[in-house]
Amino acid sequence: MPVPSKSKAKQRTSRGAVLTRLATVIVLGVLAAYFGGTVADHWQQRSGGQSTLAEQALRVPSYVLQLMEWKLQNFIHASGRPAPAREEIVILGIDAASMELKSAFDEDIAESKTLQLMKKGWPWSREVYAPMIDKLVQAGAKAVIIDLMFPGPSLTHPEGDAVMKAMLAKHPGKVVLAANYARSISGNEVVPSLTLPCDEIVPADAVPPQSIGFVNYWADDDGVVRHARFYRTMAEEIGRVADASEAPMPSLVAEALRATRQEKTLPSPGDGVLVHFGHPDNYEPLSLHEILVPDLWETNFKSGAVFKDKFVFIGPAAADLQDYHLTPMGRLLGVQVHAHVLAAALSGSFLQAMPGWWRWVLTPLAVGGGLLLVLLWGGRPLGTLFAFIMLTILGVVGCWCAFIFGQRVIEVVAPLLALNLFGITGLAFDHMLARRRMDALRGQLSRYFSPDHAEELLRDPEGFEAMTAGQRRTVVVLFSDVRGFTSMAEKRPADELVAQLNEYLDSMVQIAFGQRGMIDKFIGDAIMAIWGRMGGAQSAQSIIDDSMRAVTTALRMRAGMIELNERWKVEGQPTLAFGLGIHQGEAIVGDIGSISMPRMEFTVIGDSVNTAARLESATKQYGVDVLISDVVYERVKEHFLCRTADLAKPVGKTIAVPIYTVLGYAGDTPPAGLAAFEQGIAQYRAGDFEAAIQSLHEAAELGMDDKLTQVYLSRCAELTAQPPADWDGVYVMTKK
Repeated sequence: MPVPSKSKAKQRTSRGAVLTRLATVIVLGVLAAYFGGTVADHWQQRSGGQSTLAEQALRVPSYVLQLMEWKLQNFIHASGRPAPAREEIVILGIDAASMELKSAFDEDIAESKTLQLMKKGWPWSREVYAPMIDKLVQAGAKAVIIDLMFPGPSLTHPEGDAVMKAMLAKHPGKVVLAANYARSISGNEVVPSLTLPCDEIVPADAVPPQSIGFVNYWADDDGVVRHARFYRTMAEEIGRVADASEAPMPSLVAEALRATRQEKTLPSPGDGVLVHFGHPDNYEPLSLHEILVPDLWETNFKSGAVFKDKFVFIGPAAADLQDYHLTPMGRLLGVQVHAHVLAAALSGSFLQAMPGWWRWVLTPLAVGGGLLLVLLWGGRPLGTLFAFIMLTILGVVGCWCAFIFGQRVIEVVAPLLALNLFGITGLAFDHMLARRRMDALRGQLSRYFSPDHAEELLRDPEGFEAMTAGQRRTVVVLFSDVRGFTSMAEKRPADELVAQLNEYLDSMVQIAFGQRGMIDKFIGDAIMAIWGRMGGAQSAQSIIDDSMRAVTTALRMRAGMIELNERWKVEGQPTLAFGLGIHQGEAIVGDIGSISMPRMEFTVIGDSVNTAARLESATKQYGVDVLISDVVYERVKEHFLCRTADLAKPVGKTIAVPIYTVLGYAGDTPPAGLAAFEQGIAQYRAGDFEAAIQSLHEAAELGMDDKLTQVYLSRCAELTAQPPADWDGVYVMTKK
């Protein structure tokens, strides 16, 4: 059967010309994206530092490419060979244990003035550091590097400044103190500043001069620290070329090496160097206060031998001090970053970035290879696609090998992006040509075969699209329901009812969205919201954060309902009230619904959902508007003011669940009678019902005479009249 077509030679010529033009456009487009950022920087410098909207627009493509490059570098750095830890670096961390003196017995504290000063609370008197410095220097430490700022005289412990000053004078050249570069805006100008240790500790005319180094690390625009600067001038801080007369300030690490006469290991001054970071577990901080405990000093630190010939850092390690930096290896303490940079300087393990012109060479070469691949294999789309994937993987593996074996950082995002853009568009162009040929062939085949038969000849087998796989995740489920809405709906016009309900739902949804919640569904006037990471790994902190956000949402919904009711009263509309239940636990998430329709929606199912629904319904029994489970309570109790509701077995449950209602935030003043109420609940659960009645009456007299108090008074009266044989404090719910 003859099928008209163009000559094959002409087809190849036309296709090759289009693909070549397409490859050229992609190469120029990707390189122009990088070049746009350079042009914008040049324009901004010429305009005196003011950034226009056009310049910002030019930077966007360049920034996106650079961000992708940084992500790839992070992956290679984290998965590659980490720099080994060096034994001559030790960190003594100001951790939670040191703040609480967990390893010190009372007799140790009684015999140590320093521990006594530390026990008074953070921030410590500067007198605390003097014996630590003396102890470490006497133990043979090569240098004691203090990653703490002392910007002004102590207001609470002024006597400690003199002690610290005397100790620094006692050990000249052995202690390195911290300085900090900062910027502020004055009018339209950026004003740099350098914060040095105060004169009360380090006099300006100290002889010999005190060793001081800046602690700053300047992160890239994605917030990740990759570079280290060992010298910095005030002019460089605001982007100007330093004057020859301005002496550069050394970094904390550079000054430590200078003080120990090892500065020859540093690279030449100039722009920052790329640091080859080690494993995040390298240089885990030891608890600082333990060096002051005699038994630990002898056993753990070998009477100081651990610190002999070591660089000893002292710096924040407690979570509350928030001294963290993002690095390619993950989040590190600021003092750990100093240790990694010092290790890199001592071993010379700095990374070498390839010159910028590499991308201008690699990008055309990569796209040229892709063009050749499409021209030769265009008739086999799956094979061609696989080849592009393999080339991309080989490019990443090549960068990984360059990092591992040559400590080289090669920017390959532009070449690989251009390669894959061309691969996608090239294959799409071939698909379009094939589709056109298929349509022409279909027209010819239909002359000889039935339409159905023709389609069978043309159609390739296709499989069913895989359904979204389910996953088990820890989620917070919030159920809320308007009280008495059904009876209200029977008495009001439909349009007024719908308008008020929509106003209420919109307000509640915006509150949930504000706390990063996801509205799973509306069930009439009820709302089901969830919190939880639906992708990536869940951490203990993210689970706590989810509980915090859900309870915060509940309180804000309560406040939002009050505002709505006040306005509705003025407008002459009926007011509303809701009940709300919150539970956190494991649930199954995924696309669930009808496959045949199709009608699918992303939702959560499981026992945790049922528990939250039971809690919402139970609010009516206790006369409260919010109930949370014990799981949620344990994760939020430090931040919210809560009241015990019950130890109950919800309908369908075999295990009792402690439940609570939320009164407000932790900083709010507890309502009168709360302490007496909680005492009554404790007595009730212990089986002392008469004492519980007295405490509950006291709570009611103090102002907590609500339905929840009356529920317990009623229970206690019944239990006093008919004492149970086996009392465990559990109430079995009979209603959902």
